[in-house]
Amino acid sequence: VYELVHEGVLQDFDPNDAEQDPYPPRLEFKTITTDNQTAVLGTEDAELLITRDGETWELIPRLVGLDGEGQECSGLGLSALAHGSTGFVAVGSCGVHGTAWTSHDGLTWSQIPHDESSFGEPAWLNSITANENGYVVGGRSGSDGELQTATVWTSSDGISWTRMVLGPTEAESGVLGVAIDDDAVVAVGWQGDDAAIWRSVLTK
Repeated sequence: VYELVHEGVLQDFDPNDAEQDPYPPRLEFKTITTDNQTAVLGTEDAELLITRDGETWELIPRLVGLDGEGQECSGLGLSALAHGSTGFVAVGSCGVHGTAWTSHDGLTWSQIPHDESSFGEPAWLNSITANENGYVVGGRSGSDGELQTATVWTSSDGISWTRMVLGPTEAESGVLGVAIDDDAVVAVGWQGDDAAIWRSVLTK
C-alpha cells in the first residue's frame, strides 16, 4: 500500500526574500537512494533533495563540477545515486566525460578528482549499484570517432575507479542498469539491435 505524502512544488526559498517566485521551475526527479535514515533524491540537472522522515523534503545545494582542465563543467548532469559501504555516491556527466561525487551524510557533496584512466575519454554513466564491498557503475564509453561500447566501472570507495569495457566492439552497445549481490554482478543493456545481459561472478 502506497500513500501520497507530497504533491506540488519543492523549492528552496530564501527566507529573507519577500519576492518569492510564484512559479518556480519544475523538478523532474530521476534517481533516489537511502541509507535507511536519510533519503537523497536527484534530478537530471543535478538538483538534490534530502529527507529524514520521507515526508519533509529540503532542497540542498546543487552538485557542481570541474572538468579535467579545472574548468567548470559544461552540460553537468546527474544519472544515478547509491549508498554503499563508504557513504553516498552520485554519478553523472561533466561535458562528454563521466564523473562522480561522494558524500558521507547526503548533505555535503564533493566531486572526485578527475582520473584520465577511468573517465578520461567520452563516457556516459547510466546507473550505479552498491554492496558492502563497493560500487559498480554501468554505462558506455569510447574514444572520439569510435563506437560507444558497454562499460562498467568498479570502486571500493567511490573515489578511485577501474574501467572495464565489456565488448565485443563490433557494434555499439551500452549498459542501462546494474545490480549486485553476494555472488555476482549483472548488467543489462543493448548490443547493436539486440538486448544484452552481462554477468560477472564475484570472487570470494
